[in-house]
Amino acid sequence: MTPPGIFTRPNSDRFVFWFAIVLYVLFQMGALRAEFTANIPTGTDEVMRLLSVRDLLAGQSWWDMSQHRVLPPNGVSLHWSRLIDAPIAALVMLFSLFLSPFGAERLVAMIWPALLFLGFLGLTRHVAGRLAGPAAACFAMLGVAAIPAISTNYFAMGMVDHHNAQILAMLVLGAGVMVPGQPLRLGLMAGAAGAFSLAVGLEMIVIIALGGVILSLAHVVGRPGAGARLVGFGLGLGGLAPILFAVQTNPFLWFAPMCDVLSPPFLALTTAAAGFCLVVVAKGRVVPAGWLRFLVTAALGVAMLLILAPVLRPCLAGPYADLPAEVQTRILSTIIEVRPAHQIMVRSLPLAITALLPLYAVVLAAAVLVLRDFGAARPQGALGLLLVFVAIPAALTFVQLRTVVMALPFLPLTFGIVADRLANRTWTVAPRAQHVAVAALIIAAAMPGVVAALVGSVQMYGFKQSTVLKATSAACSTQAEVSRLTALPPAVIFTPMNIGPAVLYFTDHSVTAAPYHRSAAALSNGMLPFGGTESDLAKAVADAGASLLMVCDGDVFANTGSIGSALGRGAPPSWLVPVDLGAGARMRLYRVNAPVTGSGG
Repeated sequence: MTPPGIFTRPNSDRFVFWFAIVLYVLFQMGALRAEFTANIPTGTDEVMRLLSVRDLLAGQSWWDMSQHRVLPPNGVSLHWSRLIDAPIAALVMLFSLFLSPFGAERLVAMIWPALLFLGFLGLTRHVAGRLAGPAAACFAMLGVAAIPAISTNYFAMGMVDHHNAQILAMLVLGAGVMVPGQPLRLGLMAGAAGAFSLAVGLEMIVIIALGGVILSLAHVVGRPGAGARLVGFGLGLGGLAPILFAVQTNPFLWFAPMCDVLSPPFLALTTAAAGFCLVVVAKGRVVPAGWLRFLVTAALGVAMLLILAPVLRPCLAGPYADLPAEVQTRILSTIIEVRPAHQIMVRSLPLAITALLPLYAVVLAAAVLVLRDFGAARPQGALGLLLVFVAIPAALTFVQLRTVVMALPFLPLTFGIVADRLANRTWTVAPRAQHVAVAALIIAAAMPGVVAALVGSVQMYGFKQSTVLKATSAACSTQAEVSRLTALPPAVIFTPMNIGPAVLYFTDHSVTAAPYHRSAAALSNGMLPFGGTESDLAKAVADAGASLLMVCDGDVFANTGSIGSALGRGAPPSWLVPVDLGAGARMRLYRVNAPVTGSGG
């Protein structure tokens, strides 16, 4: 008798669901330890999110998305959404009934990503089960819990930025596109999820467009219910996007053509997409399925893009186009996520393996299975569509590494179906290799760190000590360290890029640097002056109106001869006077002895 396959016993999916939750909790031990020892969220975005929530609860306008303690008095505008701030603020208010405001923030920072993880896990279970059965759902849930980019990165406790909410929204969109059921309702759900994701941020716009293209092609070939699903998608996307835009956007900015948030150019796109969906389906009633319908649909799509081109063209240059060339160069050379994958591979193969191996391995395995079934004239089912959703982001990583996030909503689903087919189908060719193939897929997808360790320690060889972003500032960002500043009256502190958010979070001081592209000055202050000469730093400090300056002990900026590196060694120029922060301080704080504008370098 043939033994039962993996996860084919009744109720296996229920057991794996709870097991995946246990795995997730175990994988959070490192994050929890960091949270409770340093009392600071995972990264600068998480700090700034909690600060936005704190300011909202303190009375800052719903429409005002500026952080006013960065380069005061004007502050720095953030390209973020109150749609994420609102539920986090509600939870903080709830927990503040029995905790201090700070304690409530810390607890919510743990709970919010965990809640999103549970939603993502449960929806993955449902979608995988509907598409490929309970065994595939079990493998997919293990993927959700074990793939590092998901459980220990975007959904890790402490991650309160917007990417995890977008990943969940894109899984909802994928369910609306692929899951069988009432087509109009599923299409509306997919379109609404796309509108929500756009309102939160533009990172998933390619996936939203891809969902529309897939539904359009399904209608072109005459799939049952495809027309109703396409109509629902258009109505959900085009109908909800302007509502969410109006809810979160200052009415004085309704006609401002901004390229980093949902704004008139992208509303024009979503409205045109809705019209496109309705016209295509209407034409489909008189144009038969096949090549003629394809040509008509393609012509309508090209016409829509040509009409929108003047509106969208200014946004094609990207969010950094308006920054000074020197700042753009520094960003593109130092921020890992904006570098292409092949450059990461050359400079640090272990880092590339850790970040990309799960995606590339699953894409390769899925492509082999799809091509095999295609050659055998077998129906492709959902795996072919999932391959499109993960392969395009995988290809785009060779433009920018951060596009990997676009694949994450569908990576566990693809992994689940591929693992199920490898493990639970009888192999007629090389049957002894079956278990090896399953084990290799699981190791590549769930344990890329093990593979990276075999290659070498994960170290960014090409980036080490190249800029302030690779400095030792993390040691100075803990609550215990930053709280040394609370004894001083509120002041404007000139800080490196990665220390500023912690100063904002734990003290009443203001800072001069933040990693957000809407302020060239805030970006420049955090990177360029510390890596330059004394006169460069003196001018920047004077321009920012700072009365204090700080670095972390041992910081190296650009090279050991820079002014910032000298400050890290405790060798300040005469116009900077050391401030005693007590025994054991890791921070080096200096008082600005004005005037500084004439300093030499």
